[in-house]
Amino acid sequence: MGNKKILTRNRLSDQTSPYLLQHANNPVDWYPWCEEAFETAEREDKPVFLSIGYSTCHWCHVMAHESFEDPEVASLLNEYFISIKVDREERPDLDSVYMSVCQAFTGNGGWPMTIFLTPDRNPFFAGTFFPKAARYGQIGLTELLQIIHEKWMTDRSTLLKPIDEVLSYLNGRNETGGTLDEKLISKAIGIYKKNYDCLYGGFSEPPKFPAAHNLLFLMKYYERNSDQEVLQMVEKTLQQMARGGLFDHVGGGFCRYSTDRFYLVPHFEKMLYDNALLIHAYCKAYQITGNSMYCEVAERTAAYILREMTAPEGGFYCAQDADSEGCEGLFYLFEPEEVIALLGEEAGEKCLPFHKKNDTMKHSNIKWKWKTVNSGGDFMARRCSVERANKQIGSFASAKKNLIIQYQGRERSEKHLLDLIYQDILNRGVQETEIEDIDIYVKPEEQAVFYVINKKIEGQIVF
Repeated sequence: MGNKKILTRNRLSDQTSPYLLQHANNPVDWYPWCEEAFETAEREDKPVFLSIGYSTCHWCHVMAHESFEDPEVASLLNEYFISIKVDREERPDLDSVYMSVCQAFTGNGGWPMTIFLTPDRNPFFAGTFFPKAARYGQIGLTELLQIIHEKWMTDRSTLLKPIDEVLSYLNGRNETGGTLDEKLISKAIGIYKKNYDCLYGGFSEPPKFPAAHNLLFLMKYYERNSDQEVLQMVEKTLQQMARGGLFDHVGGGFCRYSTDRFYLVPHFEKMLYDNALLIHAYCKAYQITGNSMYCEVAERTAAYILREMTAPEGGFYCAQDADSEGCEGLFYLFEPEEVIALLGEEAGEKCLPFHKKNDTMKHSNIKWKWKTVNSGGDFMARRCSVERANKQIGSFASAKKNLIIQYQGRERSEKHLLDLIYQDILNRGVQETEIEDIDIYVKPEEQAVFYVINKKIEGQIVF
């Protein structure tokens, strides 16, 4: 390996994207997405290393700390590759294209996304997160970079062989036309029924994402076909998500996904688009069933967006980071003693109705010892009946909850808000139901529309 200079500041330093600026001090010689990068790759006869992520992504942070801040990895990338960093929030067009590539190679996707390209932008290898060194049966990034470099130099035709197959697959997916017949819909419903977790809801193995669009599709199917089994699957899933740790029982809103089958232990990142669609899904369930629990969850989620995800300028923030002070979920977790000190002994004990020494399930947002086969350590669980918790806590719940929310904002670590403003249709779901004070939810959307229009008039990029 040569002695190419390790940088202390790279080409990302003059970008405006929060995610790209997070990598401006990497020793990697990053390019933003630009013609210069591909021209350099062509001139130097090097493959392109494309990394796509966003600023509140936990595993993007992990890969950055393990690899992109590491001199050894930077030396490999700088010597043998042209490295490009893309913010998926800034360039959703590129993210969509290369997510399809990643799914074609691996069968799944996610962020950080890792794509290897030829200088003429043809993909020949793809993946998501790679650790620096091999672990848990996954190849390490340093080893992968060395293998690809060696193949590029000595057996390029074999290395590039997947390109035609992947491009053919992608072109076939892009073909349009035809009609959506009932057989295809029935086939989709059959797949949902086959994959349904009858004990805990949802339609996949962990990690379990809320996937509100799936639930909305199933509710639309129920309205057309009166299939009670489909409605039962939807209700079970909505209830499990709302009662488990996926839902923030203090501040409202849903986390990115559950790390387990039970919707118990979340990945603490919160996304605007997830919560916007979940408001729609819970409102739709309330409209169909009349169960007020769904309306309550929708209202609490909307209240969270108005309180924490609405920018002073009138737009909406698009995400909140899972990490605080380098620790995932730190902002959201409380020691039992911390709650009692904040609320007082009587109120604090009532807020911890299930946090008893021998309980296997603990109440919301309370930190406790979670031991696994492989490791032991502090974690949390928050899984209980919403109705039971509200009954136990009593009439003072709202005031005390607000006190905890204020305490989170003042005393505990700051949540990282992604520094991009997005318009989102917050009231799409609530307009379909009979929620009181609907203007509370409609007016912020109107403000967001005016914000976007004004920024476009000023010539500023908001997306």
